[in-house]
Amino acid sequence: MDPGRWAKMRAFDAPLLAQVPDMISRVRRVMEGSDCQKKNALYFFQLALEHFHPYVAALLAVAGMEAIFDSSDRNNFKQKLCDCVSSSALAFPDWNSPGTAPPQFTAEELAIHLYTLRSKIAHGVNLREAAQDKSAPVDLLKLVELIPDFEKPTYAMLLCESSIYLLAEVLKTVL
Repeated sequence: MDPGRWAKMRAFDAPLLAQVPDMISRVRRVMEGSDCQKKNALYFFQLALEHFHPYVAALLAVAGMEAIFDSSDRNNFKQKLCDCVSSSALAFPDWNSPGTAPPQFTAEELAIHLYTLRSKIAHGVNLREAAQDKSAPVDLLKLVELIPDFEKPTYAMLLCESSIYLLAEVLKTVL
């Protein structure tokens, strides 16, 4: 499992580990219950965390959000994500401050692009063609700054990593 560059900067410290027992209880409650949407979201989350290919992991993470939202299109997905975690929610957790501030990408800013990336991957479309998409153009191959002084990833890779964090926030909200 490769948690991504941002996650690798966080150590398993006491505050992080203190959250684990409550989350385990919430996950157990869902898995013992009959809410298939939440169960599917948890399965997708697990698979996304375990998958070695970042694009497939992103596809699974966005599918996990879709299991909860059951949105009709990219705009509906954006609305439901923003309603769930807030439009101003950072897509990357603020866990490395004060040493390194979190990337300032928000749920609202990334939602449609996450949905577009998922669609391109699911439908086998060349990611280079996403910039010419008539309904939601996005340059998935442009280089973006994730962490200052580190190599710049492509926007698609930033979306892949952020999809895991955003699904985690959705699950923390709905479980």
